[in-house]
Amino acid sequence: DRQRLGFTLWNLGNQSEAESLLSESVRICERGIAAGDQTYGPREVMSMVQAIRGNREEALKWLEKAIEAGWRWYDVALKDPVWDNLREDPGFQQLMAEVEVKVDEMRRLAVEMEKEWE
Repeated sequence: DRQRLGFTLWNLGNQSEAESLLSESVRICERGIAAGDQTYGPREVMSMVQAIRGNREEALKWLEKAIEAGWRWYDVALKDPVWDNLREDPGFQQLMAEVEVKVDEMRRLAVEMEKEWE
């Protein structure tokens, strides 16, 4: 995916080529959102792009929108290097804690449903 390649290029010091890929990712996401895409995917990518660029507040804003749209990959976000510059941010930590609670609740409900089906 473009944003991960952009991340790699950015960290290798090729910010010009990285920015070209990141800008393309943003355009694709913006088109999707404008066309009515309500999934978390484009919002997650927008957050990643902003994190890569070092725009923490904007990255957190988009991550919150992704969560509202159903993003639940907190366990990946805690390890994925794209999110490295956000991990120490209290806002990021709060969002991850909230998502973890949602995932735990989903797991609890799944176990309850399985018991009912037995």
